[in-house]
Amino acid sequence: MKRISLVGFFVGFAILTALVIWQGADVLSNTLSSAGLAVVGLPAIYLLPLICALLSWQWLFAPGKGPTLLFLIYATWINFSINWLLPVGQVGGEIARIRMMVNRRLPSSMAIATVIGDQTLQVVTQAIYALLGFVLFVAVQVDRGETNLQLVAVVFLGFVLFGIAGAGFYWLQHAGLFNLLLRIARKFPFFNSNAPIEEQAARLDEALKTMYQRGDRLFVATLWRFAFRITAAGETWLAFYLLGHPISWIDALILESMGQAIRSAAFVIPGGLGAQEGGFVVIGAALGIPGEVALLSSLCKRLRELCIGVPGLLVWQIREGQREWGKLS
Repeated sequence: MKRISLVGFFVGFAILTALVIWQGADVLSNTLSSAGLAVVGLPAIYLLPLICALLSWQWLFAPGKGPTLLFLIYATWINFSINWLLPVGQVGGEIARIRMMVNRRLPSSMAIATVIGDQTLQVVTQAIYALLGFVLFVAVQVDRGETNLQLVAVVFLGFVLFGIAGAGFYWLQHAGLFNLLLRIARKFPFFNSNAPIEEQAARLDEALKTMYQRGDRLFVATLWRFAFRITAAGETWLAFYLLGHPISWIDALILESMGQAIRSAAFVIPGGLGAQEGGFVVIGAALGIPGEVALLSSLCKRLRELCIGVPGLLVWQIREGQREWGKLS
């Protein structure tokens, strides 16, 4: 996996470099300078989507059984930081969340079930969000009389495959996901070694089914996760505004939804480096947005990931170091 991630990083970096050369470093610099220091404040607006993601996860716990709000804030921060910046295939943050809950003496079955449930909601809502973006994209293209049938067909096929993968993941959970993955589960340190692995797997399957049976809480969690998707478009809208090229809210939704789908599809590339930027340029061109502005708007998202993610990784490493030091002392 590390080797694949390393190759993916170099591929993504090569794509990003090619995009910068194609658009012209001077043009990008001039466009960015026109925005001034206001771009630095962009990461602050992303706090709203992060809060929505946190609340979505919180509603997956049984009433009164979940961790404290302070822990949820910390774990959500670390989760995003790891997935944004480390070559972990967009799942390292989820494993870190499980580890942190188990370290706080929370039941391992509950910890893993809620994280998997949260991951499932991410896939489902992203599929719906991507479909919404696709419908809006086609509507805009038809309205302008500029429909690119080949591009529409490729994007639609990608969304269909993405939806099938999400449905399959959900089905596996109800079919006994952990009983199907016993050999892999043996490698995880989240189980009580005093109990048979089959018993632990059965507990996890039962915890998943129980969580999904709380329909009212699952519905609210889904709404919060979808709110995370919608509010994230605000960052895209504001980035274009600051770069001196205001776009409509519809265009921002199209770019954000389809850009997220492209980034998720390129999970083997750490952080979707290059894939996200390329998607913004291609989709932006179809919407009549200059390539250099679309590229810079995506790079503004990278700024947010650095401003929020780097401190998160530092805090996480310090806390993990303190924990390991405590075990040795």
